[in-house]
Amino acid sequence: MKCFACLKADPPLCPSGRDFQGNICGSIIKKMLRPGGQILMIDFQKRELPVGPPVHMKIAREDLIAQIKTSGFELLKEHTLLPYQYFLVFSPAPPPSH
Repeated sequence: MKCFACLKADPPLCPSGRDFQGNICGSIIKKMLRPGGQILMIDFQKRELPVGPPVHMKIAREDLIAQIKTSGFELLKEHTLLPYQYFLVFSPAPPPSH
């Protein structure tokens, strides 16, 4: 399965924009994860770099975290071993207590 973030400029792929695709993928992924399962996200930092895609095609770390949180996940860890990418680990957020 491949989930991806669509840009609002890509109407044939994702008519409602990134939020639509992110929420659908989030609910599918939560159903597919085993208990205790995690999601690893590695992406290029949103700045000019000697490698990777152009800046306009990148998503900022903070924006990615916000998108994943709206799909019901929480950030568990962040690794800083890569020079040009951020490496984030997410798990399903616990259900809200009432």
